[in-house]
Amino acid sequence: MSSRHFRAIPLICIALTLASLGVAAEDSVTMDFQGSSVSSTRGTAQLAEPPTHFFRNNPDAKIRGRYQSIYPGIDMACIGDNYSTEYIFSLKPGADPSLISCFFKDSALVSLLHSGSVQFRKNDIQIHVSKPIAYLQVNEGQESMRQLKSRATADGHVSVIAGDLVKETQQHLNGTAMNLIPGGGQPAGPMHDFFASKLETTNEQILNFLNDAEANQMNARGANMHFDKHGDAWINPERKMARDEMFAVANSKLTYDPKQPLGHRYDHIRDPDDRPLYADHPAMGLSWFGTLKYCNWLTLHSKRGAAELCYTEGTNTFDWAPITATNWANGSFTTLERYEWLKLKGFRMPMTGTNSPLLEPNAFNELYKAAAWNSFTNVTFGFGGDGSDGTAANFDNTPYHTSAGTLPAGFFSKDNEGLFKDLTPSANFYGLFDISGNAAEWTTDARDSEISAAGGSWSDPPLPINTCYFLPPYYSAKSIGMRVSSSYMPDFHVRVHMLITFFLLEEGLPPLDMPEIVLAPYLQPDRPPGEPIKDERTDGTSGNITGNQSTTDYITPGGVTYKPDVGPPPFVAGPITPTTPGNPGGPPPPFVLPPVFPPAHGGGPPANRTLTLQSVNPATGVTLIVTPDIITVLGTVTTPGTLTYTNGTGITISAPLTVGLNTFQSWQRNGVFFSPNPTISFPMNANYTFTAIYASPPPG
Repeated sequence: MSSRHFRAIPLICIALTLASLGVAAEDSVTMDFQGSSVSSTRGTAQLAEPPTHFFRNNPDAKIRGRYQSIYPGIDMACIGDNYSTEYIFSLKPGADPSLISCFFKDSALVSLLHSGSVQFRKNDIQIHVSKPIAYLQVNEGQESMRQLKSRATADGHVSVIAGDLVKETQQHLNGTAMNLIPGGGQPAGPMHDFFASKLETTNEQILNFLNDAEANQMNARGANMHFDKHGDAWINPERKMARDEMFAVANSKLTYDPKQPLGHRYDHIRDPDDRPLYADHPAMGLSWFGTLKYCNWLTLHSKRGAAELCYTEGTNTFDWAPITATNWANGSFTTLERYEWLKLKGFRMPMTGTNSPLLEPNAFNELYKAAAWNSFTNVTFGFGGDGSDGTAANFDNTPYHTSAGTLPAGFFSKDNEGLFKDLTPSANFYGLFDISGNAAEWTTDARDSEISAAGGSWSDPPLPINTCYFLPPYYSAKSIGMRVSSSYMPDFHVRVHMLITFFLLEEGLPPLDMPEIVLAPYLQPDRPPGEPIKDERTDGTSGNITGNQSTTDYITPGGVTYKPDVGPPPFVAGPITPTTPGNPGGPPPPFVLPPVFPPAHGGGPPANRTLTLQSVNPATGVTLIVTPDIITVLGTVTTPGTLTYTNGTGITISAPLTVGLNTFQSWQRNGVFFSPNPTISFPMNANYTFTAIYASPPPG
């Protein structure tokens, strides 16, 4: 993007309405936060002022608004000066950054930048969304920065991709991502915070558990597990049917080879090219005993300690129980015992708090809260909706069935929206997938020596989430899996920063070139391994695709995901202003951007800014790559050099890692440390001198 094509849109005073300025509604841009909570409140003094990423050392930047619980466990603040606005999302431990999603009404995606920024357009207004930046803080310690990715769709949606960040903040959990379910909100529902796994437990996770447990039968990791030559596991060495089953290989998507060494006997079912076929599918074949043992194993695996185990174990049926329950054999789990149980930091199955097959909100019904509540009402299914035609969940009416029955955990996600025809992304309000369909899920609560399971599976018709059924604890099947929960997550705090910016296309200049749009294929789920994928294009033509698409910036019918990771985003300037000065209750209002107004409405800053580029050790001759390019076709400047830009232009500079034998150390701005990264981005909202500092190699 070049400043020769665009100019920044200045911030208009909130007190001036669009109508008073004679601005037509079609000449403004409206942004909504998709999926945000209707119970979000306008923040007051209880919300701390968050640090800024894009407005460091800018005294003109001020808080424009604060919102509490815009998404579960996520507060938001807006910071800006007269020409730009930054959105800062502060996440509590376990809050899901992938819930953050913006929608620009009536706007269309036009291009992606290799910096990771996304560009939309509505009429002559260009909308820039920066690559998200995250800051991670552990136990009030020093912060460290992470660069995230974003996903955009052709109709104006953009959301955060943060899978790598979640993995980093939830290490040692056997690949489990835990999402926060805040207490309160749901009438009569749980008032305590808890955490539920984003996905159902997968075959890969159970494979790790079984191999480790079989190799550690003499300690707590594998205690009370008795393995036979087929790979089935039992709670009792007698291995009595219809009493002692813990895991049945025949009901799973795993294999067992007793000839392999301990710790390596379980494996995935594999295709002829030795690729695992169902590693990311929900795990089946576990009885309720097996799920409890997995929870205890995961507690130890995550280094939470034996004192935090949530279940007792043994060789008899009623040895397996919540550890605080004193009369489990009679089906008793009292209120006091439940509250004591919630103090443990281990992993467990979610509670329903009832022995009724009809689920209603109660103080301990964690399953129903996580599945049904959407911040203002209880919905019918666990994917956030009241009806299912099979495009949002893996019931028996889905068009995506394969011979496996199950689909990958989280299959109904934005990642697959364009790859499978008519697929509806269906993470629920808390960011959980498949809590209805795919695999039915064991819970903790019992009735008459049987345990409740809920959610329905791939083999069931759509089953409302307010119903459950009861099964013997030894029962294992090809349709029942698990989802772990916990009362505890380590004290990780994350902030996500996004800069959403607007420029006006100058009259008489051509629009930006549209990128090549590549339509991804609709994949046939039952395609035999190795067979070419048939490309069912929307124009009716077809062909065979034998490899991956070569382009890295690509659009599918359901959206686009920016994949390259090449340094920090360019800074681009512009505002979004609230349509109302305050919002005492309800969700954050849409944000409306008025177009540029003539000077009579307030003027603006100086037209041009000067950028001086220097280097130290060596003082001259360092070649820098500068974007946007106003000097040469290659966009290179050799130090020392001076450039002039239109005020507000977003600049990115890249310095070489080495010059001769000297190594890059840091950037200084106006003589003050700015960044240790060789690639930096900033707005030209003042006259700046940037100096690249190099260090000589040590002697010897």
